[in-house]
Amino acid sequence: MKYTSRYFFILAIALAPVLLFLEQLAYSGDVIVEKINDRLRSCTSSELGATSSDILYEFECTSLAYLDEFVITEGQDAVLNLFGKGLIQIKIAKINNNIVDKLTVKSNFSVDIDNPVPKSFTNRFGFSNQEAKVITINTREYEPGWYQIITKDTQGQLFQLVLFIESLELSNILFVESTDTLIAYNRSYRNTGIPNNYKRSISQVNRSAFPKKIPIEYKFTPSKFFPIRCDSHLMLADIVLKQHLQRNGVGFTEIADSRLDLPTTYDSVDTIIFGSHNEYWTQDKLQHLSAFVERGGKLLFLGGNQAYREIRRHNYYWIIQGVGINDNFKKDKESYSAIAELMGTFFKGDMGTGDSLKVTNAEIWRNKFKVEINDADVLGDGSDFSYCVSPHTLGRINLISGASSIETDQLIDDVNGFYLLAKGMQENGGADVVYKEFKGGGKILNFSSVGLWHSLSDPHIADLINSFIHKN
Repeated sequence: MKYTSRYFFILAIALAPVLLFLEQLAYSGDVIVEKINDRLRSCTSSELGATSSDILYEFECTSLAYLDEFVITEGQDAVLNLFGKGLIQIKIAKINNNIVDKLTVKSNFSVDIDNPVPKSFTNRFGFSNQEAKVITINTREYEPGWYQIITKDTQGQLFQLVLFIESLELSNILFVESTDTLIAYNRSYRNTGIPNNYKRSISQVNRSAFPKKIPIEYKFTPSKFFPIRCDSHLMLADIVLKQHLQRNGVGFTEIADSRLDLPTTYDSVDTIIFGSHNEYWTQDKLQHLSAFVERGGKLLFLGGNQAYREIRRHNYYWIIQGVGINDNFKKDKESYSAIAELMGTFFKGDMGTGDSLKVTNAEIWRNKFKVEINDADVLGDGSDFSYCVSPHTLGRINLISGASSIETDQLIDDVNGFYLLAKGMQENGGADVVYKEFKGGGKILNFSSVGLWHSLSDPHIADLINSFIHKN
C-alpha cells in the first residue's frame, strides 16, 4: 500500500504539466469561440453622415433593448425600452460578489411587442424620441448592487444590459464601481456595432459625444467553463477584489463613479476603495478626492490605469476624452499636477506585459503596516487562476506572469512624498506600488496594476491591504 501511494504521487507530479496544458488549451479554445460568436452578431451600425453637431448612424437589428438610465438609486424604477416584433424573453439576475456563483435570477418573464426597430440613431441622443415598448421594472425589493437584464427575441438576438442600483445609505468604507470607464468600453459595440470610445466611426474620431439612450452591455459569463477571462479589467475583475475584501472582514457600500461628483458623499466616509481599472474621471471627482485625503481620508487603489482620461456629463450624452496616445489628463497641467500629488503614478503605456513585484522599501512595510518582509522579496508570482499561467505560448490571452500585469502605472517624474513599496519586475514599465501620508492625516496606497486581482492569495499583498484598511 505504501508503494502504491508513492507511485500515485509520482504519477500525479508527472501528469500535472499535462493537465495544466490541457486546461490552458481548453481556455484558449473557449476564448476563440467567444470571439467568433462576437463577429457573428446580427445587428449592424454604420455612419450615414455628419453635421456640425451630430453624427447620424444607420442601424439594423431584429430587436433592440436599452435602459433609460443604467445607474439608479435604491427604490427607483428601472425603465426598459424594447423594440421588435413578437415575443421577447427577459431575465433579470443579481450579480453576486462571488466569481464562481455570479448570478442569482430575480425575475424571468416575456412580453409580446410590435414596435418597429429604429433605423437610425445619433451620437448625442442615441435612440431617443423613438416609440418603444416601455417596461417599468419595480426594483423596490431589489438590494443595491449590480444586475444583468438579458433580452432575447425569437431570432436569438441577445442584449446583455447592466443595471446598477445605488444604496441610499453609505457606510464608512466605499467601493467605487467603474461605471464611467464601463461607458467608454461599452461592450455593445461587439453586439451591435454601436461605437464606443475605442471603436469610433470615421467622423467620430475627433468628436467625443456618446449617447445615453443606447444599450450599455457587459458579459458576466464570458466563458462556458472558466469563471473569468485572464485579461479582465472591469466588473469581473472587481468581483474578485470585492470577494477577497469581504472574506477578510471588510464591509463596504458600492457606489457609482457619479456619486463622487457630489461633495456630500464624503461627509461620513473614512476609506474609499477603487477596483481594477478606474480610468475615466470628472474634474469634480478629482477635486473632491484631493480634498478628502487632505482632511484625513484614506484612498486604496487596487488596480491600474487610474485617473487617465476625462469624462463630462450632459443630460443626454457623455463627453469622453479621445484615445490618442497624448489625449489624456497629461495635456492639462493643472489636472496632471493634482493627479501627481494625489496618486503618485500615471499610466505611461505599459500594457500586455506581466511579472511579479519586488519589494523596494521593507522598512516602511514593517514600520507603517507591521508586515514582516525583506528588501528584494518577490510578491505576487503567477496567478491565482491556474489556466492564466502558461509555460506554453498559447497567446497573450492567458499569459499572466504576476501581480504587475495587464496595464501598469509608473511614478510621475519629480513627484514628492511617496514611498515606493514594490516595483514590477518587467524590464520596461511595471507597476510602482506607492504609499503616501498627507499633512491633514490622509493616506493613499496605490498598487498601480490592473492585474493585481490575480495575486490576492499572496499573504504579503493580503496583509498590506488588510493593514491599510484596518490598522494603518
